[in-house]
Amino acid sequence: MRSNVRAVTILWGALFCTQAFSLDQKSSRTLSVDSGYLPMAATPRAMHTLWREYEGLGSGLFDIVSQETPVGSNFVTRLLWGGAMGFAWRYANYTFFVANHELGHGARGVSAGGLPTYQWTGGVNHTSIFTFIGDGFLRFGSGAQTNATWSVNPTNWTTAISAAGMNNSMMFAESLQDEVYYYGGHVQQIGAYYQGLSDAYYYAQATDRGFTGDVSTLISNWAANGIAVSTTDFRTGSLVATAANFTTLAYLWSALRYVGTGDPTVRAFSLGPVKLPDVSFFLNRSGLSYRMRSALKTSATTWIPFSLEYQYKGTAIVEASLGLRHSNGSGPAYRKGAFSVQGYANTQAGFGARLSNDFKLGSKSILTVGTGFFHVNCLEGERSMDRLISAVFGVDAWARFGVVL
Repeated sequence: MRSNVRAVTILWGALFCTQAFSLDQKSSRTLSVDSGYLPMAATPRAMHTLWREYEGLGSGLFDIVSQETPVGSNFVTRLLWGGAMGFAWRYANYTFFVANHELGHGARGVSAGGLPTYQWTGGVNHTSIFTFIGDGFLRFGSGAQTNATWSVNPTNWTTAISAAGMNNSMMFAESLQDEVYYYGGHVQQIGAYYQGLSDAYYYAQATDRGFTGDVSTLISNWAANGIAVSTTDFRTGSLVATAANFTTLAYLWSALRYVGTGDPTVRAFSLGPVKLPDVSFFLNRSGLSYRMRSALKTSATTWIPFSLEYQYKGTAIVEASLGLRHSNGSGPAYRKGAFSVQGYANTQAGFGARLSNDFKLGSKSILTVGTGFFHVNCLEGERSMDRLISAVFGVDAWARFGVVL
């Protein structure tokens, strides 16, 4: 436990120091403690928050040099600095990319009553994702594995666990899309965003070279259920998710704008009140799917997010979602504050809903609580629900305390 606390303290301390010396805090950076950081309660949502806050460290360092030194004074030095920081940060970011992937496997084990362990190739087992992350900072390029057991057994849950690493990468990319749309992103996030979108592509590429892992396991599992999937399907799906995204264009345009003007902010593209859509690629127990996500802005503080997912290979499933998001007020504490509810339903009798709300505790501090309920046939629930209470139903329940910087 002491090692866990020490790892969290060092990470958050570094981010606080970065912010303390940065004069420009236009982006919505936060520090938080989440119930999902506990090994027995690990969730994709909590890991995505953790990685995004770590990205805040990178963007803070980026802004200090760009805005407080002559580096940001002209487009040549900005181009050199952006390229150098992007190249260097990929090394510092690697441990989080791997941890997010492995936590995907682990969280599906946790959701079914297990307690997974995480291990770098040649390293020791970790029950805490924090100590696993700390162990990985000097292991750039190393592989890792998750050892998961579980007691609740929905149909084909082994497939859900094998798919969860690449799915968690894609869901992290979705969380960055939401951050860009609702709060504004930062050009420094480009590397992490691309890692999330392209995980399945590079995993399939490694499988074609002879690597045995999640992709080969999934292909075998699906084949046993009469679903023919190839590594080409993985690569194609990942490429579509990378290219058919207006947030991808927003990041690329913002990188050009930064070089030209010095503004590192990433803003989503919209057509009137409608956010231009993004497409995600997912691996499910019963096949492969694409999900289109968008939102309608109805006022300065209210949005209606919606999505449509189609499982095009395997069992044909259409899953739709509709939600409501409302800002709770104004001021620093609400730059990350909102009430949110989202419901899901599909053609295989899968359904679910989750909601969350931020409560203002001070001028810059918030407490967020969330809950949800899912049928296991709901594709969203299969990939992200917190805990199965039976082989058919699962629930979400979590809390997070955060400070807006």
